[in-house]
Amino acid sequence: MVIDEARSLIRQRNEIEAQADDLLRHSQDYRTHPVKTADVRIRRP
Repeated sequence: MVIDEARSLIRQRNEIEAQADDLLRHSQDYRTHPVKTADVRIRRP
């Protein structure tokens, strides 16, 4: 039925928006608290 399909699409949109919010939150966390990269040196024989 059209109503069921509309509800399904709305549910999908809400899930995508929630994922986008999570990604945005993580990107802001990364900007304010960047991950420190390890100081890795390659040893050559």
